[in-house]
Amino acid sequence: MAKYRFKTEEEFKKEGRWLEELGIPTGWNPSKKMNQFLGQPIADQFDTMCASGSKIHGYSGSWTINPSDYVKITDDLLPYPAPISSEKPVSFDINRLSREIDDLVKKQLKKLDDTANKDQKALSEFATATNKLFQETVQKVYSEIAESLRAEVMSEILSGRETIVINTDTQISIRVLDHPKMKDVMTSLLLTRKALLVGPAGTGKTYMVSEIADRFNIPFYKYSCSRDSSVHDLLGYKQPASETYLETTFLNAYENGGVFLVDEYDAMSGDMALFFNGVADGSKFISIPHRDTKPIATKHKDFYLVMCGNTWGKGSLEYSGRDFQDLALMDRFRFSKHFIDYHFELEKSWMGNEYPFIKKVRSELENMGSYLSTRNIEDMKILRDSGLGYTYIIPLLCQDFEPVERESLLRRINNGQA
Repeated sequence: MAKYRFKTEEEFKKEGRWLEELGIPTGWNPSKKMNQFLGQPIADQFDTMCASGSKIHGYSGSWTINPSDYVKITDDLLPYPAPISSEKPVSFDINRLSREIDDLVKKQLKKLDDTANKDQKALSEFATATNKLFQETVQKVYSEIAESLRAEVMSEILSGRETIVINTDTQISIRVLDHPKMKDVMTSLLLTRKALLVGPAGTGKTYMVSEIADRFNIPFYKYSCSRDSSVHDLLGYKQPASETYLETTFLNAYENGGVFLVDEYDAMSGDMALFFNGVADGSKFISIPHRDTKPIATKHKDFYLVMCGNTWGKGSLEYSGRDFQDLALMDRFRFSKHFIDYHFELEKSWMGNEYPFIKKVRSELENMGSYLSTRNIEDMKILRDSGLGYTYIIPLLCQDFEPVERESLLRRINNGQA
């Protein structure tokens, strides 16, 4: 549909015509005024209006519509009914617009990156500060705990675990509350494949050896000796009826590896001592008379022999059944024998603030010819943890005393003298 506008003052002047001649005041842009009417449906009837001589009324006059006073405009140059401008149309550069949009996007992305970097930096600083605060808090708590512990225990805890290295490739861990002699016993076993442990009853000798086997990651076997013990208990024998050979735990350890503990060695017979002479020396095999299929047993590289007892093999009046042992056997352990005393550090960890009282009770018992072993103190801890008091526990310790001795001990304890 065609659209029209009234000519501008400049356009009339170029044609030699003046607005005054048309009855239009100078300085008044009729195109703007006429545009009010041309923007209405009257514009659709422009041709009809021109033919009929219609008039359009303005604020300061009126004039007859003359086709020569108007310019036909097209839709693609000026959107209808937008105001008419005498200025030249602005050219549109799609490439320039694309670049400007790209620049705008880049600027926005840069702002986002800058914001993200700031946030990341702030997060990193927050994490660093939090970690520092955590470490300071842990250190403070640790220091408070450390001050409450005894100095000798603290020095061990601070050092963590000690690792001993024997024969370059073998590493064994020693824990803080292991028996003080454990490292020495391990060293003997790793160097000589044997050890002799002697100490009072209940000092933890058997437990120590089982722990060593566990850390060596090999089986643990225990055999208790008496005067009636027989070599056949170790070498095996045939059943009389079936002639079937019965294997033993000793041969299993000897041939396949393991720690074999001979408990109460100082009660063994002379025959047993002679047998262990051949096991504890440097030989690599022993004879198995009753095993027809394999009469020779070869010593495994991880076979360890440990003998435990309460005496040094020289007899005893305190421990029943302890005999003098073969000198040749004792000679084989001359550089791998260890005295295992009570495990004081472990006892302290069990009893805590009550340990000074336990030490006094032990001293009183020893003065009376008795004893209080580490094993006894472990049992006392169990009773204490179950809620029983010392008025119940101490009488159990001395119930085998003579009445006078028992009453004397209990009286001193009740008076705070023990």
